[in-house]
Amino acid sequence: IAKQLQKEFHLPAVWVSINIDGVVDAAVVGTRKMGDPTPATLDDKLTVASCSKPMVGLWIATLVDRGKLSYDTKVLDVLPELTAECLPEHQSITLGQLLTHTAAVARDTSTSSNRLRLEQYPAERLRMARELLAAPSPPNSRGKELYSNNGVTLAATVAERVAKESYEVAAGRFYREKLRLKSWGVWETNLPDDLSLPYPHSMNDKVATRSEERRVGKECRSRWSP
Repeated sequence: IAKQLQKEFHLPAVWVSINIDGVVDAAVVGTRKMGDPTPATLDDKLTVASCSKPMVGLWIATLVDRGKLSYDTKVLDVLPELTAECLPEHQSITLGQLLTHTAAVARDTSTSSNRLRLEQYPAERLRMARELLAAPSPPNSRGKELYSNNGVTLAATVAERVAKESYEVAAGRFYREKLRLKSWGVWETNLPDDLSLPYPHSMNDKVATRSEERRVGKECRSRWSP
């Protein structure tokens, strides 16, 4: 199966895991980077891009179920200190709009493009929230679905204030108790000559290509294991 998928989609590598009645079997074929002979292994740590977005949504859903938040909760009702910098067009943004990408906020800001400093969470998210609410809506975005990385980050900032704990602590508890993971972490993408982990690739017309433009930071900026 792995070899078939690798060939069909021109992938550098494919990892496959099957669980049948508690018996796990796994296999991998290919290399860590397209065009490089370094083999991929079953011990490789794989980046799951944007996995924090569904985790934020799940965390907020639990807070809604517990009556601590509502999808109609307004951002400024929870973070009133952001009111002064907030543009009029963003003053009524709700948690539900952020989670459904209908809040008409910018996809990214200069803070996100420079990468949040992981060691200073959650204060960095609050700084990003202030910048996001001070930025005008993208053209023709009102009332439409517009994907926003920072919109979800803003939703997490609201949840942190209400839950009185950071996203990392809440997510870590879920990983440990529900998913039964023994360790987890946050990584930035590899440097071009670093093949200690699988290198990031992008799909273009169903063909994987090396994402040279995503060369940021070191292999691992921060790890947590609450």
